[in-house]
Amino acid sequence: MINYTQQEEEARHAKNNASSAIIVGIVLVIVGVIIVLSNIGLFPYSLRHLFISWQMLLIVLGIIGLVKGNKTAGVILLMVGVFFLLPKMSYLWPAITIFGADFTRNFWPLLIILCGAGLIVTAKSGVNYTEQYKSRQQFDSSNIKEGYINYNFVFSGTDQVLLEQVFKGGNIKTTFGGATLDLRRTSLPEDGPAILNIDTTFGGVTLIVPEQWSVELRQNSILGGFKDNRYSRPSYNNTTQKLIINARCTFGGGEIR
Repeated sequence: MINYTQQEEEARHAKNNASSAIIVGIVLVIVGVIIVLSNIGLFPYSLRHLFISWQMLLIVLGIIGLVKGNKTAGVILLMVGVFFLLPKMSYLWPAITIFGADFTRNFWPLLIILCGAGLIVTAKSGVNYTEQYKSRQQFDSSNIKEGYINYNFVFSGTDQVLLEQVFKGGNIKTTFGGATLDLRRTSLPEDGPAILNIDTTFGGVTLIVPEQWSVELRQNSILGGFKDNRYSRPSYNNTTQKLIINARCTFGGGEIR
C-alpha cells in the first residue's frame, strides 16, 4: 500500500483537477463550435444529435474517470455510452447493419457480460477474492497495518469499529458495495495529518468520527458526492492533528457523521 505525504496528495489532487478542467473545457469548446456550425448550415443536423447526446456525455464522463484514475467507473461509463451510441450510428450510415434498431434489445446481455468481466478484472488486480466476499460483519486484521487501513470491496462491504490507538489514514475502495467505519475509539497522529483516500463507484462510504476532529474534505467526483454531516465542524486550520479525506465518487457517495 502506497502512503503519500500531504504535499504529494495536494500535488496529485491539483493535477487531477487540472486534467478534468482541461477535458471539460475542450468538450465545451467542441459543443459550442458544433452548435454554431450547425446553426449556420455548415454542420449536418443529424451529426449534431450524434455528438450532443446523453450517450456522448457518458463517454466523456468515462474518459474523465480514466484520467482521474478511477478505471472501474471510467470503463463502465465508456462501455455503456458506446453501446447505446451504436444504434444512432446505424441511422446515419445504413451500411452498418449489425448495429440496427434492434441492437440494444438483442445484445444488451453482452453489455452485462462486459461489465461483469470488467469488475472481475479490476477486483482480481486489487484484492484476493476470498477476502473480498466475506460477510459484512467479519473482519480481517490484515487490512490494517501500523495504523493504516486498506479496504477493497466489490459487491460486498464492511461495518467495523477501528480499535487502533492511532489512525494514520489509508485507502477505501468500494464498487457496487459499501463500507461503514467507526473511528471514535482511535485518535489522529500528533506529527502530521492522516490522509484517507476514498474511491467509490455505485456505492457508498460512511465515516463516524469524533466531533472534535478537524477534517478537511477534498472531492473529485462524477455524479456523486461526499458530505460532512456533523452538527459541529471544527476548522481544519490545524496542520498537525487533522484528517484529510480525498473522495472520488462516481454514481455514489458518502458522509461523515
